[in-house]
Amino acid sequence: MKKNVSTLMLIASGFLSFVNAQVGISNSNPQGTFHVDGAKDNPATGIPSVIQQANDMVVTNTGDMGVGITTPSNKLHVVASTANLNRYALIDAPAGNNNLAIMALRNTSPLAAGNFSLLGFTNSGPASGGANWGIGSIRTSTAEDFFMGNSLGGGYLERLRITSAGNVGIGTSSPTELLDVAGHTRVRTMDIVAGSNAVTPVYADSNGVLVKASPSATFGAVISSVANNVVSGGTAPLITGLVDGGGYKAVVMVGDACGDVAIAEYYVINYSASSLYSINGLGGSTGSGNTAKSPTFNQISRFSITTTWADVAGCADGGNPTALNYTLTMPSAGTINVTNNGNVMRGYRIALTRWY
Repeated sequence: MKKNVSTLMLIASGFLSFVNAQVGISNSNPQGTFHVDGAKDNPATGIPSVIQQANDMVVTNTGDMGVGITTPSNKLHVVASTANLNRYALIDAPAGNNNLAIMALRNTSPLAAGNFSLLGFTNSGPASGGANWGIGSIRTSTAEDFFMGNSLGGGYLERLRITSAGNVGIGTSSPTELLDVAGHTRVRTMDIVAGSNAVTPVYADSNGVLVKASPSATFGAVISSVANNVVSGGTAPLITGLVDGGGYKAVVMVGDACGDVAIAEYYVINYSASSLYSINGLGGSTGSGNTAKSPTFNQISRFSITTTWADVAGCADGGNPTALNYTLTMPSAGTINVTNNGNVMRGYRIALTRWY
């Protein structure tokens, strides 16, 4: 019995010694409370080199964990040894529908104004300083907002915020619309509207909110079209598909290869009932000439009007002073044709703004 008690005391003494000691796996020189040397390349004494630490995992006596570093400075401190981003952290979701790979950062403090959760990204950058980016959520009294910002060049600068109501602010932390941009915006590429489809111009009110000119779905709508390569004496459709029952202000442009342009305005009424459609000239201007800048309109009928330009210079493309003259006709409601009254081939453009 005495021998058995001594043995138990010896085992207990050894167990306590094991608990209080640093534990190393594949490692006789642990640098923390628990230290795994993945490649078994650490020295028997001293501190492992940066290369040797790259395959290590350490837990310190303060509960900090280091991966790729033996002296972690945070609860989780990961140092990658390669530029391959997949070596930092990878979260795989199981195969199947509706499965997600999620990493959540949660602030467990009482929900009150000013409490936030943050995920930060730091670039050590040049010697003069780095860029620190953060994304997270912040509680504002009763709402929870998502934000992004950085501290490049000084204090924290918020770049984007999404409020609990779904408003997105760029350059502002208090967006009042679904998209609120405090600054300039730029669109590098815009598609040309297909054919003669109508588009509605967009304006800005005194607060910078984008609006249309009228509650009407049609007022202010713009349609446009072209008639290219109309030979001298030839007729071609300039635009078709005008909405029945609409009134328009139309602008027609024709030019030559020398840079001279002639622009004229017209009123267009388009009612098919009882053939109540018509076109009438208003005025215009040319780039060339001295004093005779406006065209002469000859109203042949309410369906047809001839436009003649005086004091127009000739052009090296073969055009003479008649080359910009043309006739507009409405053979039926919804269609405007152009006839080239000049001496050479020309192209024409038209844009109509709907007034009712």
